[in-house]
Amino acid sequence: MYSISIDEINSFDKTELKSKWAELLKISLIGKESAISRFINDEDKGFLHSFKVYKKALECVHGIAQTDDVHLDYDAIEQLSVFHDIGKFFQDLPTWENLKISQDLYREFSKAQNVTNSTTTKVFEGIPATDFYCRRLEPSGTSPQSLEAEIVRVSDKMQDNLVPKVDRYWFEYGVPRNATFFDPSLTFADREKFSFENFCGDQMNLILTIISLRPQDISHPLLGRMYEEWSTPMKDQVVNRILALASELGESSENICQIQALIIDYRDRYSC
Repeated sequence: MYSISIDEINSFDKTELKSKWAELLKISLIGKESAISRFINDEDKGFLHSFKVYKKALECVHGIAQTDDVHLDYDAIEQLSVFHDIGKFFQDLPTWENLKISQDLYREFSKAQNVTNSTTTKVFEGIPATDFYCRRLEPSGTSPQSLEAEIVRVSDKMQDNLVPKVDRYWFEYGVPRNATFFDPSLTFADREKFSFENFCGDQMNLILTIISLRPQDISHPLLGRMYEEWSTPMKDQVVNRILALASELGESSENICQIQALIIDYRDRYSC
């Protein structure tokens, strides 16, 4: 396969690519100029994030090319990097519908740009797959069906600093619904019933998902190793933040010891 070089990746011009996509989206998604502008100029989950995902995806491609002789669709990788989160900017309030909106927008784009059927299929199915964790946590979730989608999925995961998610999963998700931070009466068997579709138990069940994606949950072994190298030190930082937050919230010394034991058990089963 064609192997893009690190020099080529590093030379990518964000401003040039931003201008290219601003124009492509404007001429393909007629009447949606305001939402397109929000996406292009947002510094969090907008085009800047898409650009970072795309560059990381190309780095992954470069790594794969050193060992595997496979053909990859570069157009699919670029388009999926751009469209995987775009639906968030085309709705008034954040909802889970953003993935469907992203797919609808991509269908409109691919038709306007005469994108090949092969590329269209990879991007369309890849949009919901970028959010996929694993079958245990998402029994009915959509896993990547192409290597291109798997590459973008992993590249997207490696853009996040996992540590702030601890506070977000408590203060933004747990506190508003009066959740219990840690319930010491729950057995590990009770906790194993938790999934993103079955929010049973305490908030610790959700917080632990931050360290739950394992190398073996990623279909390509090299991508799995890349994720492992990136995530291992960050997962240690996540654990430190969980314990610090438990202390800040006034959990007893006994409960904090139980949380430590739970994390060790969880990592042995689901984080390695």
